[in-house]
Amino acid sequence: MWWSRRTTSRSMGFSTGAGRNRPTRCRGTSRWSVGASRRPGGTVSSAGWRRAAASTRSPSNTKTRSSPPKRACRRRQAYSPRRSAVLRVDTDKSFVYGRWNVPTHSVKGVRMAGRMRVGVVGCGLIAQVMHLHYLRELSDRFEIAAVCDLSEEVRAACAREYGVAEQFATWQELIARPLDAVLVLTSGSHAPIAVAAAKAGKHVFVEKPMCFSVAEGEAMIDAAQAAGVTLMVGYNKRYDPAYARLLEETPTLRDLRLVQITTLESPLQPYVQHYNLRHGGPLPKDLAESLAEDGDARITAALPEADPLSRWAYRNVLLDSLVHEINAMRGIMGEPERLEFADIRETGLTAIFKYGKAQCILAWVDLPGIARYSMDFAFYSPERRLTLKFPSPFLRSAPTLLVSEDGEEKSQRSSRTEEITSYRESFKEELIHFHDCVASGREPITTGRDALHDIALCEAIVSVHRSRSPRDLPSEPAQAPARKRS
Repeated sequence: MWWSRRTTSRSMGFSTGAGRNRPTRCRGTSRWSVGASRRPGGTVSSAGWRRAAASTRSPSNTKTRSSPPKRACRRRQAYSPRRSAVLRVDTDKSFVYGRWNVPTHSVKGVRMAGRMRVGVVGCGLIAQVMHLHYLRELSDRFEIAAVCDLSEEVRAACAREYGVAEQFATWQELIARPLDAVLVLTSGSHAPIAVAAAKAGKHVFVEKPMCFSVAEGEAMIDAAQAAGVTLMVGYNKRYDPAYARLLEETPTLRDLRLVQITTLESPLQPYVQHYNLRHGGPLPKDLAESLAEDGDARITAALPEADPLSRWAYRNVLLDSLVHEINAMRGIMGEPERLEFADIRETGLTAIFKYGKAQCILAWVDLPGIARYSMDFAFYSPERRLTLKFPSPFLRSAPTLLVSEDGEEKSQRSSRTEEITSYRESFKEELIHFHDCVASGREPITTGRDALHDIALCEAIVSVHRSRSPRDLPSEPAQAPARKRS
């Protein structure tokens, strides 16, 4: 049950009921499925298998038997895929759930059950604040078998802190170990590590951004499909319980007219200084230069003719930050019909998308003065308004607020409800989802193919900014002219 705080106008206030048309989700991504013994599609969890086996063993009616009793077969029930809804958004009617916001029900070839041996590549900020912390909390699902970082100090400290037996200076050494999965949490493009890990038969979880170009993304997807392994991209906001609530409530919005997505960036240090972070010294000069050159070459492959400001914004704003907002927007609205406008500045970025009759305005502003980070998703219709308010992504278990405003036509009556859906951490929820998808063979909600649309949209924003011309179907990946780097 969620907690809500209601504030009303001086006249009589009221609140509306809960949403309808709840979407189907994989276990671990919504509050209704936690602790369930039966997964979507009729498959039973490992705990359920054990209980079923114990209850169905044939009792012995005699004191002696010629053969030992047979254990019940732990057999999964047949899975029947459901048809997805039509991929469209009708802004005159309620939202239609489509393939962009519910898990795909295809089954892969490589499966596993029980505890997953994982190797972590990159022990920087997000690894220390979130991933390593929650991997340890989820020790019933994960074993941190190896860590890798360029800094000897950092990897040694993390290995001690989390009881990791093996540590490596290069990712090539790590993926050669007997692991079930690899988590790629480095800065820079994740394509080389992800491709090599998939070819080695490892399931792959990569932090955002997936990669630096559409061509790199295609190579990652191809490698995972060829090996039959799971490729999941870490968009934690898609696994936030409040985001799931927003998906329930958006069908109640009729005649959607405006969507505003606003991020006010703020200083990072105030949000992480209370953690016991491990810092390494500077990298050797030749290694630092080599990494910088590699990153520059990959940006050039994605944007061959871009100016310095566009290159900077593509890597440090779009891929590093706004790719979260873009993916969450697509998770609710689907693919935009048109990118009508884009403007890149040294202190901000604005893009305007068309969804039927509705306009979606995406704005990112750098405000380095005070620690007041905010990210809001606001949906406006004549009868109701919904706003999802995300906290800093570096605060563990800080709740996301869902604000609902409504009223009565031609009346003074109106109401505002602030809902705390859950204190469950979205970073932890996405790790649970990754484990469950690997164990069941299903595709994650945030697949590599889904994330590829985000990379395409980032490229399109730079293109529209430079050309000052709109682009239809901007999230559709076009085959990049440059050859894929590995």
